[in-house]
Amino acid sequence: MTTKTEQSIKRHVFVIGLYGLLAVAMLSPTASQRYFPEYGETKIALGFVVQARAALEEGQFPIRVGPWEHDGAGYPVFQFYGNVPQTISGLVYSIVTPENPYRAYLFVEWLALVLGAYYLYRSALLLTRSHTASLVAGAVYIGSPYLLMNINVRGAYAEALAQGLLPLTLFYALRCYYFASWRMIAPSAIAWFLLAGTHTITLAYFTVFFFSALICLSLPRLSKSIKRLLCVGSGFALGMVLALYYLAPILLEKNLAIKSSLNSPYLSRWLVPLGTLLSPASIPPVLQPGRGELNCPNLHLALGWPLLISTVTVLIYRASTTTEMVAAWSGPLRRTRPFATALIVIFVTAFFLVWSPFDVWIYLPRIFYVTQFTYRLLTHCMWAGALLSAYAVTFLCNGNVRIGHAVLCIAIIGLFASAFLNSLKSSDTKIDDVVNHPSIGIDAANAYLYRPSSSETVALGPNVLNVEKTKSYFVRKNGTIVGTVDVPEGIDAIQIPALYYPNMLSIKLDGNEVACMSIVTDEKPFVALAITPGSHTIDVSFIGYHWANWISLFGWCAALFAIVSQLLRNSRCSINSAAQ
Repeated sequence: MTTKTEQSIKRHVFVIGLYGLLAVAMLSPTASQRYFPEYGETKIALGFVVQARAALEEGQFPIRVGPWEHDGAGYPVFQFYGNVPQTISGLVYSIVTPENPYRAYLFVEWLALVLGAYYLYRSALLLTRSHTASLVAGAVYIGSPYLLMNINVRGAYAEALAQGLLPLTLFYALRCYYFASWRMIAPSAIAWFLLAGTHTITLAYFTVFFFSALICLSLPRLSKSIKRLLCVGSGFALGMVLALYYLAPILLEKNLAIKSSLNSPYLSRWLVPLGTLLSPASIPPVLQPGRGELNCPNLHLALGWPLLISTVTVLIYRASTTTEMVAAWSGPLRRTRPFATALIVIFVTAFFLVWSPFDVWIYLPRIFYVTQFTYRLLTHCMWAGALLSAYAVTFLCNGNVRIGHAVLCIAIIGLFASAFLNSLKSSDTKIDDVVNHPSIGIDAANAYLYRPSSSETVALGPNVLNVEKTKSYFVRKNGTIVGTVDVPEGIDAIQIPALYYPNMLSIKLDGNEVACMSIVTDEKPFVALAITPGSHTIDVSFIGYHWANWISLFGWCAALFAIVSQLLRNSRCSINSAAQ
């Protein structure tokens, strides 16, 4: 091992260790392993973790159905929400912390923070070639107030983990663009897959902002940029193929309950008045206690001064025509100056959409209503502003950023972040109670129910054996609802305790695949089968879209083959170099 390689390894170990310590500090309000916060969605997130472990123990992979929800009727919450993070959390809970789901929850959040900071550092390093300035950028990212709100106050587990995975996706996409290396396509695809399977809202806006920036950068020299764009686009496309088993039902199922209940994100703008956004301290959006509008105490959504100062600094240096400031863009910064300009535009655009004084959402397609809250776009101020902080530190230190400068900057970042690390009230619910009763809450339990059309339903008449009479015949076994039912004379249809999702269920009657209809009971669509009198064995499994599963499997085979081939090629090169 060469001295240069040893130094590189030591540097990366140091960086990861530093971010590991910072991540512990950022998690301090929720660091107890015995109690979790009363407000926000932490209790719901723990319910997800417990049910994810149960799904894995049933043999589900990928996990799709929450075994406990709706009395085990096959509610496919993991098919539509947080498939990747819940799988990881379920594995950690099962293997690493089997006695406590909250430890698994905190451990995965810590990993996400370290991962996010480390790959933001690597992304900034790729752009600026300054290790110390990039070290500051990673700290700026995980010290961002919105990330701290998601982790410690909102309990927005999937979104917080997506914020940790976004820099990973960013790094490999940037490598694809700046090096136009086809070897990076498979790693980039896996990064895109992780983000897609974690939080689709974060994925959607990051895709729009990032690709818009790349296309604008490439237009002046389009002929020279085609290969770069194809490389980035190929990584993205393959990533979407890897995640197609998860994304296809989300995109194509029109009758999910959640899709009929989306309101304009502008209705949530009262949570982000300009004063609160620009405040250096944790300030509520309305005077407290008000009239109870702010039902989640400490939800104080600020931009963060480190992000703001960094962006303003780079904007000044970019717009200035003075000799000194123009000269600051020399060396490696000159090559990435157009991307820095794009980062400023992304930051300003995302900030405007968060705070906009008028309703811009009425001019956008309704699909953008999936955002739900304008403040979710603060994520894109975070990564753009954090990258800009590396440029800003480089400028302010005249291109000679030393470790002392980095230490001072990180200390200042810590002071700003500390204003958003509030003491939280513990929940009266015990962790054991969540393990025994892992509810994911009323909203999440109903959001992904299918709403069948009139052509898909039949009436519950006297000739139908209803679910109250049949549920005792069925059990969940290895992820499948199975049972043997004795159908009396005069009955020609049966209602099964399995939720109805057309095109995504495998239903076998006496070993043969059959079609089904739906009968709605208590606003829940249950599977209904035409049947004859006698004893019948029925199996119902949720499998998602069969065609999407196969396409994703093919994509995974291709991606893994490419990665293994590259590893073998690198190994042979290393052996040949050693022999020489």
